[in-house]
Amino acid sequence: MSDSLLVLLEMIEEVLEEQKKANKGNVLEGIVASALGALFLNGASQIEKRIGAPISQQDLFSIIDSLQFQGDQKLFYEGNIPLPSTSDSSTLKVSIELKNIELQTLKNLTTNEELQKIYKNELGNTIKYVNNDRFRQYAHRITTQPVQEILVLTIGKAQAGTTADLKVVIDGEEKNELGGISLKGITTQLTQMVMSATGTGNEIPNFLNAIDDKLGLLFEKTPNQYQKFKQNITNLLTPLVGCNAILEPSREELYISADQELQKCKLQVQSMDELLNNLRQELQNLLIEVAGYFNSNPEEFADVASEFIKKNIGAEEYVQIGKELNVGRPASVDRAIKKMLKKQAENENSLEVDSGGKGVTRLLIGGIPLLAFRFRKDASKKKSGYNLMVRLLTQATPKLKDLIRIGQK
Repeated sequence: MSDSLLVLLEMIEEVLEEQKKANKGNVLEGIVASALGALFLNGASQIEKRIGAPISQQDLFSIIDSLQFQGDQKLFYEGNIPLPSTSDSSTLKVSIELKNIELQTLKNLTTNEELQKIYKNELGNTIKYVNNDRFRQYAHRITTQPVQEILVLTIGKAQAGTTADLKVVIDGEEKNELGGISLKGITTQLTQMVMSATGTGNEIPNFLNAIDDKLGLLFEKTPNQYQKFKQNITNLLTPLVGCNAILEPSREELYISADQELQKCKLQVQSMDELLNNLRQELQNLLIEVAGYFNSNPEEFADVASEFIKKNIGAEEYVQIGKELNVGRPASVDRAIKKMLKKQAENENSLEVDSGGKGVTRLLIGGIPLLAFRFRKDASKKKSGYNLMVRLLTQATPKLKDLIRIGQK
């Protein structure tokens, strides 16, 4: 093998390794935006059925292939959709703003088989998601009436604090039937809280504030146990705050250094793995108390669960859930969700807590996992090295994903 070919292969391998590090959630935004673009192109293809044709992976890849770079952090597509029985057409635009590595990953999806394996679930779930009746009927309605411009765009960090990931804008009007679109029905992760050992001294208070904000709805009904949980995880995490922002050239060396810091404290916890197991046990103890409270108050659980879902997936998607569950009847959204949850919580002690695989703690309803929680160690790459992080992930189980995957039949 020639030296030049060897160098080329090494460069290709480096690019692939970098693309594996792209944020999958962000790349998913680009995948769904492209899929919605493909769906609008198919919108007028089944006029007699009053519903747009479903898209295939080939349709999705066709849009991705047509995306063009506009600068380093934006991909853009523009095409025309003929208006049936006229010489007019609508302009379709797809605008995706992400980090360059995420845009490169999106573009390479159509030709790189290794990336297609990595994103197999994201691709399959996206096609299933946009092919539901809600989107197909909307695409048909919009593309069979006089519309000047259809714009699908990723929101990204442009609007901090929003629970929507994408927007569909029709002739400059955002307040259309779809509005903002959350991807919580596609992804497993609902929310996450992160503690970074940055050496500022604010790591644990910030971590606890994030838990209050994102999980407080579930825990506040058992205030004493919740306070005990926060105090106990503070005690467990405090040695890491004293690490003075550990920075190491690799993840492996970082985790070794973290273990050494814990051993210096001469506590029962001697490693990051033991620490994570203790954190999980504290969370499990709290969830058992929470389950016990709600088993005595099932209607209250329905209230809290409804608000928790709404908070995490966004008000607009929540409204669509209500329409789907009510089948067009004027019953309230809250009542529809509550009825569904209450029905599953009618039996005594129907809320339970168990341990899943890979350090997961699950909240079950009627024996079916509804929510999953997981502590895990992680590292963020800085210019000077890797920085230690502890994450608390809240994940949707298949049951919850079925509930929030809008319009699935």
